[in-house]
Parts: sequence; structure tokens; C-alpha cells
Amino acid sequence: MMQTPSTGGSKKRKHNLSLAISSHAAYANKLSFYNVPPIEEISVDDFESMALDRIKVLKEIDNAKIRGLKPDEYNHRMEEVCAKHLPLPTETDEQLEYFRDKNIRQIRKDVISHFILRLAYCRPADRNWFLKQEVALLKHRLRHYKTEKFLEDNGLKYEMVADHELVDEELSSLLQDLSPTGRLDPPYFKVEFEKALELVKHRKVLLRDGWAYVPRSEFASIIAARYRAHLADSLAAAFKAHSSVLDKFDSIAPILSDLSTQYLGQDYVPDATKRAGRITIPELELVSVRSFPLCMRKLYGTLKEAHHLKHGGRMQLGLFLKGIGLTLEDALTFWRHEFTKLMAGDKFDKSYAYNIRHNYGKEGRRTDYTPYSCLKIIMGQVGPGESHGCPFRHFDADNLRSTMIANKIPGQGIEEVLELVRGSHYQIACRRYFELTHPSCKTDLVVNHPNQYFDESEKYFAELPAKTATAAAGGAARAVPKVEPKAEPK
Repeated sequence: MMQTPSTGGSKKRKHNLSLAISSHAAYANKLSFYNVPPIEEISVDDFESMALDRIKVLKEIDNAKIRGLKPDEYNHRMEEVCAKHLPLPTETDEQLEYFRDKNIRQIRKDVISHFILRLAYCRPADRNWFLKQEVALLKHRLRHYKTEKFLEDNGLKYEMVADHELVDEELSSLLQDLSPTGRLDPPYFKVEFEKALELVKHRKVLLRDGWAYVPRSEFASIIAARYRAHLADSLAAAFKAHSSVLDKFDSIAPILSDLSTQYLGQDYVPDATKRAGRITIPELELVSVRSFPLCMRKLYGTLKEAHHLKHGGRMQLGLFLKGIGLTLEDALTFWRHEFTKLMAGDKFDKSYAYNIRHNYGKEGRRTDYTPYSCLKIIMGQVGPGESHGCPFRHFDADNLRSTMIANKIPGQGIEEVLELVRGSHYQIACRRYFELTHPSCKTDLVVNHPNQYFDESEKYFAELPAKTATAAAGGAARAVPKVEPKAEPK
């Protein structure tokens, strides 16, 4: 584990540190399974900036999957984002002593940022997303690394098919059939077939006598599977140490707490000169049907039916409404109108009004809170009787199906969404839901934020003829006039 982050240091001290760590075992190889943790002192600012740069890369990997990029497009995008935020030495750099310090700095940042996020994402609810993106990052990087060198550098032992075995005409013929070129393309590796199940599933290996014969071109999948198992064990170990680390290093506790739900896109702050007042209470009925993402539409519907939401629901919906432009005055009126159908006005004023003003930065420390991102909502916990969360993540299949039926989603579309949910592709499922509720939409939407979903939806309806927009919005909104974006104040 890293030493306590410092608050800074002189240039001389940093230079001496660079020399001291240049031969550190953690930075011995530019690509590894991160077996050796770094032991050094870094500033809190570096601690946070390194972690955020790695999150930007991992989030871009996730976004690329959500967008369904083709392999060439994906690889090109990953080259760009890695070069910008998390570069590693190139082969040319490695051959030149002149680049030695730069190489060490790049490897050092990669290793430290990995261990920071390992601690930030070690909680059981957070692990799966981190595991997926880290494995994908390794697979991408292996494209630029010779398989044999990676295995040697990291002490990984795998049996290679010997040349004399390839003389076997039957084996040689089968391997040629496996190759896209129709020719032998050694080297090949032999692994137990149960360790190559993903490749077996896609018929990319030869199975013979309990062994999988894996071409070098496909061996990254074997390495990735082993890395995933290693990282899963490491995250479990980090979780056991999580509390003691935070107790010891209290200066990084808030940073680690926020990292796993960090949203790196646009913050939806209802600036008084831009967004506040753009949505009024009478308009909410229309836009809730027309442009709310499913998570917010469900919360809004529950509030209208039950005239109450628990704290998690009030926070998620309340900050979203603030983000789309509901003013503090309208928010107080809106929530009071619903809650006082079941309680006295005095009780609402004493128990709930303060929190609404607090969310708008008018109470307490006067923090101007921003709406929740998709990642924060997906990673959140939803208890019994609570209505917040992401429907694609937190609803069971029957509940999600009945919700979509009630929202008039066609049967084929429902099955497509459910299939994505079964694969844990929650944001892709949300994008598909957007497509199903916005016919013929032309958007390369990557759903990262409920307010982003709302903005894209309103943009879509603003470009449609009024009659078409009303029909597309659904029958519940027919009697409400179309909401046009209000002019920005000058």
C-alpha cells in the first residue's frame, strides 16, 4: 500500500524521489498484473489527479461499449484516450536511455492509479464495473505487447506446442482449418480447456484430448481471464483492509468515497441565468411522460400515486428536477402540494422543506448540489420500500417488463431491453429504451446522466412538428401544450 499522501514537497525532494523509485519492483514492467504495490509518498493532489485520469480511461472504455463501436473504431478511440490520460512507453521509448525518466513516470502513474482505484472500487457493489473495464484495458494494451515477453516479464507459465508436435499431419491440418489464412501460424499454446471456455464458446481454439490449442493471436483472452480472477481476489483483499486504511489516512477518505461514483461529463447545475425557470410545475406532467428517463418517470409516478417518497427517492428526483430548471420556489410548492395530501402543512415545513432548500444551496454549508449521474444511481443501494435507483439495474425482470408494457413499449423492444439487462448492460438498455420512445431519432447517445437523457429528448421533440411530438409523447400528455425551450436571459 502507498505511504500517507503528503501535502507537497520541494523540487529537490521530488527529483530525489524519482531517482529512488526508478528501480522499484512495482515499476519493473510497463504492463503487469499489478502484483507489487507502490510504496512511496505522493501529494493529495497527485493522488486525486492520477485516479481521475484512470477513471476517464475506464469510463471511455465503458462508453465505447455502450455506443457499440466497431473494433477498428474502438481501438482508435482507445489509442487516443490512453495517449492523453494514461500513456505507457512505446517500444521506441524503451530502446532509448534518453526516455528513461519519462518511461518511469508513465509506468509509475499507471501503477499508482490502479492501486488507488482498486481501493476505491473494492466494495462488493462497485467491483463488477471496475473489473470489466480494467480487463478490457489490459486486453487493449496487449495488442502492443509480445505475448511471450508479457508471460516472461510476469512469471506466467504456459506450455507452447513444440515444433515436433506440428509434424503430426492430423493436428497440423486441424490447426490450419482454425486459421483465417488457412496456414499454420505458430506459436500455439496448450491450456486446459476449462481455462479457455470463452474461446471455446466462439470456436476460436482447437480442442484435443482435454487441451485447448490457442493461437497467439487469441491468447490475450487467456491472459485476460487469469487477470480477472487475480484482480477479483485482490479487490476482496483490499475490501478487508478498506476501513483501516481510511482510518489511518483520513485526508484521502473523502476522495476514495467519491471516486467510485465520479461523473466526468457535464455537470447539470441549474445556473440562474441559464436553466432555472425553464420548467414550471404545469409543464411537469407533459415532460415527465415525454422526456423523463425511466428512473425519473417511475419516481415521479410513485410520488403522484403515494404522495410520498423516502429520502433516496426525494434526493434523486429532487436534484433531477432542479437540473432541468425547476426553481427553488416551484420545488417547494410542488413537493408541498404532493406531501400535504397525506400530512399537515406544518409537518412538511418542519420535516422536509429544509432539505429542499439545502439541495438548492440555501441552507447549511450553502453547497449547490448537482443531480446524480447514471453511475452514482446504478452503484447505489436500494432497500425495501424504496423507489429510487436505476430500473434497469434494480428492478426484477417482471417488474421491468410490466413497467415497459404500461409505457406502451412494443413487445420486441421489451425483449431487446431485457436481454441487455441480463448482460448487465444497464446504460445500453437505457439507450435502447430512448430509441424505442423516440422513433427515428438520429443520435449517437451515450447515456451517462438522467439530465443528459432529458436534454436529448427535449431536443428531439423540439425538432418534430407539434402534432407528431404530441402523438410520440403518449396519450397521457395530449391535453398539455408542447413545451418550447424558453429564451436564455441576456
